[in-house]
Amino acid sequence: MNSIKVLHVVGSSEFGGIAPYVASLVKMVREQGGDAEVLVTAPRVKEYFQRQGIAVVSLEGIDREISLTGDLLGLFRLVSHLRTNSYSLVHTHTTKGGIIGRLAARLSKVPVVIHTTQGYAFQDYADTALKRWFFLQIEKVATRWCDLIIAANKFDRDLAIETGIVTADKIVTVKNCIDLDAIDNTAVDDNVHRSLGLVKSSKVVGVMARLSQQKGLEYFLDALPSVLQECPSLQILIVGEGDLLSKLKAQVDDLGLTGKVVFAGFRSDWVEVLRVMDVFVMPSLWEGLPITLLGAMATKRAIVATRIKGVTDVCGDEESAILVEPADSASLALAITTLARDENMALRFGKAARRRVEEEYSESAMNSRIWNSYCTLLHQQNIL
Repeated sequence: MNSIKVLHVVGSSEFGGIAPYVASLVKMVREQGGDAEVLVTAPRVKEYFQRQGIAVVSLEGIDREISLTGDLLGLFRLVSHLRTNSYSLVHTHTTKGGIIGRLAARLSKVPVVIHTTQGYAFQDYADTALKRWFFLQIEKVATRWCDLIIAANKFDRDLAIETGIVTADKIVTVKNCIDLDAIDNTAVDDNVHRSLGLVKSSKVVGVMARLSQQKGLEYFLDALPSVLQECPSLQILIVGEGDLLSKLKAQVDDLGLTGKVVFAGFRSDWVEVLRVMDVFVMPSLWEGLPITLLGAMATKRAIVATRIKGVTDVCGDEESAILVEPADSASLALAITTLARDENMALRFGKAARRRVEEEYSESAMNSRIWNSYCTLLHQQNIL
């Protein structure tokens, strides 16, 4: 079999579920005798890949914000890079990375181009009819520049077909998965509580997310006065960084919760931090198929999450989590309080969550399906 070389185009996306997802795909290609690199510009994400010995391509210009001049410059740089390197396949991720990466790959005549979608901007981000129409047209055009789209959940596959972005034969659903061995082999760190400013004697309710509008953190904070009134000894932990940090801290003060919420910032030891949480909360307004949720399930956390696409794919049976409607602080408060008080229920949900991940969301299952897609398309180009 000929050796293949893959470039994953991520761009400026901050650290989150995309990083371990792409790292898993790099490992998959290496195990098959190929090589893979990652184009990423966010410093923490770049460090994450470099620590794992993954080659990072540093090209500026593929940023989250729309900028005609900056985007054209990023496109030019990526085309130049692709034309001077022999990639068999370009696999793009994120909205901006997917648009610029797919166009650059086609202009550079890369044999195979694949895009993974964790959600669509016209569905999740656009707040006006004009923006929805604009982002939808961009997706329809960008689809012409790739050979296959991988959707992380059934909802997004169905949406892409219904809105005319893609035909059914050009999009597949491959659920995000998680490396259970890596989680299980992560040593228990007895110092994590202290490093977070927490004590072991009291339960912890935690969120791990980028501090952005998407993650619904304001509704989580609005739920806390009721939660702490019922369970005053609970410790509240928010792990992550983002543009809303100052706004969220101000909200904590306005709610009279000063000193009762720990903002821990970015943590690379995310598995150890998850283990600290007795109740894991995901109050997101929208998601693709969240890797952090799978991590919480793999570590047997008791989970409260919102009933949204991606989450319902994983926890739709509600035997492994309590699901509430998005933007509903009262329901969040009730669910958190229930799990914080009922240790037997929390333990039962945690065990059920782990079983579900083991049965349906193992890394090997995801990689097998994606590798088969790689091989099919590469064979068609007489590369494998």
